Amino acid sequence: MQVSRPLSRILVEISRSHGDVMLIVKPGENKGSKQEALPSEFDVDNYADKVGYQNRQNHHHYYLIGTGLYFIGIYNNDACVKEPSKVNLTILSASPKSSSYLCPRNCSYPNGRCVSDLLCECAANYGGKFCEGCMDAFST
Repeated sequence: MQVSRPLSRILVEISRSHGDVMLIVKPGENKGSKQEALPSEFDVDNYADKVGYQNRQNHHHYYLIGTGLYFIGIYNNDACVKEPSKVNLTILSASPKSSSYLCPRNCSYPNGRCVSDLLCECAANYGGKFCEGCMDAFST
């Protein structure tokens, strides 16, 4: 992925329906050999959505601000779920002056709305970082 606008905001997301996937978004250098910049398992600590992977979430995201060349890697780790991967990849971008905000899963709209980059405001009876959970009242 080539980002050319200065200070662009980028949100890379994958949603999985099968597999044990990990998302890696690694900055690259265009020095002729793209092999040196391709994401690998050695890039996990610096460029991966480790929280999404460690918690076995079905949705992974990586947010960045900048310009340049980026390589996107989606790996099926096969550590816990031994099956072929099926994912949908979405890439959203906004310029620095844009009034649009970037939130993973679009805050599970209509369960919530994006009020700032990576910040959701949930509707009544919904919760979670991206308003993905329904909260029902109960009595004891």
